[in-house]
Amino acid sequence: MEDSDYETKLDSLRRYIPFLKNMMIELEAKGNRQAQLTKIKSLHDMITDTRKKLKLETLIRCEQVLTNIYHKVNPQIKSSRPIDSTKECASTSKGPSRCDSSTFNRVSFTSSPSSTPRSPSPVRNIVLNKPVTIPTEKVETSAVR
Repeated sequence: MEDSDYETKLDSLRRYIPFLKNMMIELEAKGNRQAQLTKIKSLHDMITDTRKKLKLETLIRCEQVLTNIYHKVNPQIKSSRPIDSTKECASTSKGPSRCDSSTFNRVSFTSSPSSTPRSPSPVRNIVLNKPVTIPTEKVETSAVR
């Protein structure tokens, strides 16, 4: 039972391999992202290295990390797994042309918009009423003349 759970989880993590490869290419091109590149490479090695058998809890944690990274890079996508490029290719191709998986898994490292929108400006209801005079002392009308 545990072996089947392990294999299922590993198969679900293998869907992230094209995404990780594209991230590694982007990070290598940037040059100044060595720490992130090292982390992405270690995640890639955990998924692809068949000589190492990790604990199921470790695989679950890897999936959580990969999901978080995937959603940070692609905030518009709300599914829990990356889009399968073959399904995307079949639905978008307009003829017998071949699809390149890098076309669909291309990663852009631009700053994503904040997850919460800016608060709106307060409504400006400017009321121009005549000010009300509040008497503070009793003034005699006969002495003022």
